[in-house]
This record gives sequence, C-alpha cells and structure tokens, in this order.
Amino acid sequence: MSMHQPSKGYTDFRISKEFDSWRGLESDETYTCVIEVLPTARIIIELDIVKFSVTPEVAKEISSCLREALAIDGDDEGDRADVENRSTSLFKVRRTIGIRGLQYSASGEITIEDASGDVCEGSPAGTTSIVVCTIEGGGYELVFPFMCYSFTEDDTFWLSEGLFRACQETAKP
Repeated sequence: MSMHQPSKGYTDFRISKEFDSWRGLESDETYTCVIEVLPTARIIIELDIVKFSVTPEVAKEISSCLREALAIDGDDEGDRADVENRSTSLFKVRRTIGIRGLQYSASGEITIEDASGDVCEGSPAGTTSIVVCTIEGGGYELVFPFMCYSFTEDDTFWLSEGLFRACQETAKP
C-alpha cells in the first residue's frame, strides 16, 4: 500500500513531487512531497511519512517565506525590498549575514490538524513550531521539533508555488 494515497474526502487539487534532500545529495536521498486541498478548505502538507493540514493563511505564509528565502539566496534586490515591506506576517523573520553570505530564517507557531503520529505527540491536532530557512552553502529547510526536511532550490520553488496554488483553490466558489 502506498503511503501517498489521497486523503479521505479530498478535492481535485492534489500534486506531488519527488524532492532531493539537500543534506542527502551525496547519497541521492529523496522523499515525496504532497500538497492537497481538503473539502474543509484546509491544505495538507505531506513530507515523506509526516502529514498534517494547515489553514490557507498558514500555507500562504509558508509559501511567502519560501519565496523570500529564494529571493535572499538569489541576492535579488527587488525581491528583498518586497521582503522588508510584507505586512501580513504570521512568522518572525530574521536575516543574518553569515560567513557565506546572507541567511534567512522565519519561525512561528502553527495550529495543525489531520496530523500523523509524531507531529503533535500522538494527537491528530495541536500546535507546533516551524522554521523556514536557508542552509549555508545552498539549500533550504523546513524545521519542526520532531524532524527537518531539506530540499533544493527547484524543490523550494515548487513547494512555494504549490502552496500558493492550493490557497487559490480554497478561494474558488
């Protein structure tokens, strides 16, 4: 049985992609990422064996943070100006200059539902922390108290766009 079957009561929006683990590039480590919209208008994020749903507002914030991380790492001054002026921020954003250049980190507490075992200490719902960040030397990461998932620039772009598209799906009548 595949771990990546559609959820019970899912909508027509479901996308998936095989991600390259940035920290496991040398050993060709990959995992599957799935984004799915539920009829309740919540958005499921599935990374490997970890699965949970968030509100469209949280999904949009994660998408925005991933875009900001891409812009900072890409050193695009125009995008960086947009990062500084974004007004609807659920996450605390930090930009630091490291040995290898500008680094990005956005962290926040999110409420999740439909969670797999380890996400909320065995409960299907609760609050957990999340960090969206760049990795020195390249790569991007989502960090949770129970696990972190690293990925490439292409995967970061796909995840950001996928979450944004899922948010648009929830707004459809």
